[in-house]
Amino acid sequence: MLFPHTRVPGVELRACRVHGPEDLHRVLGGYDGLPSAEVLSQLLPEDPEEYAAQFTVVPDDSEEAVGVVGLHTLDLANGHVRAELFLLPAVDARTVAATAALTVNYAFSMFRIRKVYVWTVGGEARVFRDVPVETRNEGTLIEYVADGDGLHDVTVVAVDREAWDEGVAFLDELVGAEAPR
Repeated sequence: MLFPHTRVPGVELRACRVHGPEDLHRVLGGYDGLPSAEVLSQLLPEDPEEYAAQFTVVPDDSEEAVGVVGLHTLDLANGHVRAELFLLPAVDARTVAATAALTVNYAFSMFRIRKVYVWTVGGEARVFRDVPVETRNEGTLIEYVADGDGLHDVTVVAVDREAWDEGVAFLDELVGAEAPR
């Protein structure tokens, strides 16, 4: 059985009110490197009922959010959920990896699902770069989102439940060896 961790030393996922696309962009300050409000409005559901969970990402040394992560479009019949991880570009690699591991682990521990999908605009899902878990590129949606006058691709990456055992070991190391699973 997995334990739904929301904190490791260095970073915490704090439950928050669902932020719609414009509000989410405002919370993160519109920093360079984040998708525009226009792009977010095409990726995220507007209906709060479609969210299964949402968190602000807060480092231990600050009270300011450095990101927002959420789980939405939960489909229990088909066994999957979409995770969105929006982190400021300046967030260090350890915090990015911890946030990704906490988010995916939370999804698998709270819902009876087989897959967590992560959609990224314009390429690689940097959130899994330093998480020792097998991810699978499920495909690329060509010119899927509009941003001003341009169209951007969306890459869909999946983490399978069976592969998550490696991620759990990584998360256990971050949390501490004797933490509940």
